[in-house]
Amino acid sequence: MKRKISFLLAAIMVIGLCLLPTGAAMAVTDTVELLGDADGSGVVDATDASAILRHIVGIARIADDKLADADANEDGEITATDASAVLRYVVNLDTLPPTPAVVTPAPSTSVSPSVSPSVSPSSGTATPSPTTPLEPTGLDGVTAMGTVSANDHYLREGPGESYATTVLMIKNMEVYVFQKSGDWYYVQIKGTTARGWFPVEYISIPENTRIVAYGTTTVQTPLLNGSSQTGVTLQTLPQGLRLGILAQDSTYYLVRLLDTGLQGYVLKAAVTVGNSPDVTVTPTPTPSGSVTVTPTPTPNPLTGVTGEGYVDGEGVNLRVGAGTDYTSIMKMSKNTQVYVFEKGTSRSGDTWYRVQIKDTSIVGWMHSAYLTFTKERIIYYATVNASRLNLRAGAGTSSQIITTLDRDTRLGIIGQNSGGSWYKVRVLETNTDGWVYAAYVKIGAAVP
Repeated sequence: MKRKISFLLAAIMVIGLCLLPTGAAMAVTDTVELLGDADGSGVVDATDASAILRHIVGIARIADDKLADADANEDGEITATDASAVLRYVVNLDTLPPTPAVVTPAPSTSVSPSVSPSVSPSSGTATPSPTTPLEPTGLDGVTAMGTVSANDHYLREGPGESYATTVLMIKNMEVYVFQKSGDWYYVQIKGTTARGWFPVEYISIPENTRIVAYGTTTVQTPLLNGSSQTGVTLQTLPQGLRLGILAQDSTYYLVRLLDTGLQGYVLKAAVTVGNSPDVTVTPTPTPSGSVTVTPTPTPNPLTGVTGEGYVDGEGVNLRVGAGTDYTSIMKMSKNTQVYVFEKGTSRSGDTWYRVQIKDTSIVGWMHSAYLTFTKERIIYYATVNASRLNLRAGAGTSSQIITTLDRDTRLGIIGQNSGGSWYKVRVLETNTDGWVYAAYVKIGAAVP
C-alpha cells in the first residue's frame, strides 16, 4: 500500500510539473517517501540498487533521511538483499517489499522410480511458488540455498568428523548447497569463496527447494505455475533444456531452470531424468598412533598482513566499515582466528582493525576492544641495510641466532628495546619474529 500511495503522489507531482508554463517554479513543501528510492531521485530504478551496494561496502553512504527507503524489503537492515529486491521490482519480477505466494501441489498418488532420491509433495503441504525464482548465483552446481541452524560447528575438508576443520560456522549464516554425501552437504558461505562440508542436521533448507536430480526436456513443453492442466504457462521450454528437479507428483515434476532460477511444473512425460547431484565420498582414515610435530613458522600468503589475533568475545560483529553505523557482515564466535591488516578510526573516534578470518576469504572491520593479538602488529616496514645481518632470539649479541638475513630482506618493525638500539622485527617472507641490530636496518613507510 505504501508503494502504491508513493507512486500515486509521485505521479501527481510529475503531472503538475508538466502543466507548469515554461520558466515557472513550484515550491514543494512535503517529502514523498518511495520505498526502494535510495538515492532520493523520486524514481525506483537500477541506480537505487547501485546506491545500496555502494552504501554496504562503504563507498558512498546513503543520506540518513533515505535509509528507511533503502531498506526495500523492510527487514530492518540494509543488505544486498535490498539491492536484489529493487532490481527484481525494476524488471517486474516482484513488488516491494517482496511477498512470495505459495501453492499447494496436487496430492501424490504414485511416485516414479526414475528420480532418486524420490520426493513427493504430500497432500495439503505448501511448497514454494514456482513464480518466485531462486536468485541466480553465478555458481555451477548449486542445488539449494540454506541457513546454518546452530553455532559451534565447523566446516570440514571432507564429509565426516575425521576430516580437518576449516571455518567455525555461525548460526543464521547463509550458504549455497551443492552435493550431498551421506549426512553431509558440500556448501559455500554466501558472499565468500569459503567451501567445505557441513552436517545436514545443522543446515535448514525449505521443503522441496533442493535439486534432487537433473533432467532434460525431450520436446518443447510449457513451464506451468501449477501441477494441473489449468496451470498458467510461465514460458515455453525448448527441447534439450537441462533442468533441476525438486519434487514430483503422479504427472508433473516441480523444476528449477538452471540459468534463471525460475521454478514451475512440467509434464513428466516431457522430461528424461538424468543423474543426481549427490555423491558418495569415502572418508580418509585418521592415522593411528602419536605423531610428534616440530612447529615451524608458517609463511603468510596474504599481502598487507600486519599482525594476527583472535576474537575475544562472543557474537562480535564483523562490519563492512570501521564503525557501528556500517552493515554487519556476520557475527564471529569467541576465539575465531584472524589476520590483521590496517587500523582505522570510526566517526566516534574508536579504533577498529580490518581483519580476515583465517582459512577463509571473509574480510571486514572489527572493534579493537574485542581483538587480542597473538602476533604483535607491524608499525613500520623496513629492509636489511647490510650484506649479512643476524636475526636473534633476544635484544643483544649474547642471544641465540635464529637465522642470517641477506641485504634488502623485507622486515616489519614490531617493537624496540628501551635504548632503541635493537628492533624487534618480523621477516615478511617467512613470518618469523626476532631481534636485529637497529644500525643495520633501513626504516621505510609507516603502517596505517
